[in-house]
Amino acid sequence: MYIAFNGTVAQAEKAFHTEIHWFSANGELYYANASEPALPSAIAAVVFGVSHLNNFRLQPESHFLQNPTPQVTSSITGNHFIAPGDFATIYNLTHLSG
Repeated sequence: MYIAFNGTVAQAEKAFHTEIHWFSANGELYYANASEPALPSAIAAVVFGVSHLNNFRLQPESHFLQNPTPQVTSSITGNHFIAPGDFATIYNLTHLSG
């Protein structure tokens, strides 16, 4: 379940108590929130997260094959990320795939 919204940058900044900035990465310009979004306490307990406050594109899995030490920690939130195959490896479930 999700709630979709659209609005101006100023409206998003006000609603989520964050600033949206332009960032340069690999020679390309992207916009993204500069800090973790915050929600009003009245709804914070029932909202899992806020997404798509940026236009960074997901990298295809082949990108990770070319980079032996991929960045798997968010420089904004500090959260760690794993790829779909990592779950099976971590929990020793690779023998179950058919």
